[in-house]
Amino acid sequence: MMKGKKIAGLLLCGLLFMGANAEASGEFPYKNAVLAHRAPDGSIGFVAGPDLPVLKVFRTEGAAPDYYIRFEAKKGAFQKETAIHARVLADGKEIALEPVGDEVRMHSSKWFAGWYCLSADDVSAMGSAAEFSFQLVGAGDKVLWTQKGKLKTAEAMQKIAKAEPKDYLREGKIRAEAAAESVRADSRPRVFLPNVSPETVQVRIYDYLEELKKDKETKADWQGFTPYVHTNECILAVLGESIGDSIPLVTFETIPYQGGTLLAMMKDQEYYDKYAKQFFTIGMMTADGFVIDLTSVWRGTADRWDGFLNNLYREMSPHAEFPFEISHKNEKGEGNRFFVTEPRTARLAAGDEIIAVDGASAAWYKPNELRLVLLQKQGTVVFRVRHTDGTEEEIALAPEMCPPTRMPAENLDRAKKLAYFAEKKAAASESYVHTQGNYPKLFSLMDESYRAAP
Repeated sequence: MMKGKKIAGLLLCGLLFMGANAEASGEFPYKNAVLAHRAPDGSIGFVAGPDLPVLKVFRTEGAAPDYYIRFEAKKGAFQKETAIHARVLADGKEIALEPVGDEVRMHSSKWFAGWYCLSADDVSAMGSAAEFSFQLVGAGDKVLWTQKGKLKTAEAMQKIAKAEPKDYLREGKIRAEAAAESVRADSRPRVFLPNVSPETVQVRIYDYLEELKKDKETKADWQGFTPYVHTNECILAVLGESIGDSIPLVTFETIPYQGGTLLAMMKDQEYYDKYAKQFFTIGMMTADGFVIDLTSVWRGTADRWDGFLNNLYREMSPHAEFPFEISHKNEKGEGNRFFVTEPRTARLAAGDEIIAVDGASAAWYKPNELRLVLLQKQGTVVFRVRHTDGTEEEIALAPEMCPPTRMPAENLDRAKKLAYFAEKKAAASESYVHTQGNYPKLFSLMDESYRAAP
């Protein structure tokens, strides 16, 4: 049976669900990362820090991107002010900001939070600046709150300026320079399930965990794990004693959207320790020796969960099936290689290597991640293939579009299991949805599903 260890010291203090104090500084918590997100309408966005989050959005193919910056701060002095404005200085020069909406509505008591538009030229100028100051000012141009830029601020602006739709790899991740780094990361899938309620999806997740507990090969690993529905009801987390009662090994986001459910699965989460004033990455994919022991073994189960989500997608959504199966081989330091098995078309042979899918290199994908990419395709897909004789060609294939494999509510004892969930809601702050999941606070400006979520 896998054994783990609970986090000691400061990290154990109130880590389960991050409260609003974690955001009070207004600081971007993900430091040097560039986060990526694809909205249901196809818009692609990127966010970078390391100070306040700057968002770049590509709304339609070929159009110029839009830039935004988010201010969020808490200070007692704000209560006395009737009007507060945001300001950015780069090398002492003020950057023009245009509020998104009414600034008056951004201010409430001790809090100020809102988005502002930036121009591409100003983002470029920030990319070459040496000093930064982010300010909130009141009457008489009085500075009420300020945050100095860090050494990495200009570098982050350069990264966000360069980000293009082709750089999007998966939720939260841009395409890394090395494929080997990508295949070790969380696949973080997000899918839309039409005509399926979030409750039905959560019950199916419950079912799968029960299956793991009964299976001879897996029951010893999963007996101590329980699914908990968060108080906002969009988040479901699988918690277990073997890694600490407050640490989710797997977290699901189930957002109601256009009569169906947007389902995301995260096997790593960012948690904030208000005492150490730091963010920590914890979960199934976490580095060895920090949160849980035997992380390499847990990583081995990660692909199983990815496979479950693929099966759930087949069960609950129309999906594409191509005339072949795939196997994979991991090349140390180079990422994954994918090969055709069981071909059902004369254009492919067993052993042919799939190099790219619609121009995107396959080496960056995890096995079940690539399978999910193919399941979600609509229309003809162009595969770059290396045949067993070493020749390469591009092959266009149209998938068979298949209906869901079973009715979503089939064989589900909904009343019993929903009653179970009602007793398992985690006592947590509503701000959990803003700081966990697929970063909804950072991308709500471009994604209506996050704006509608609780």
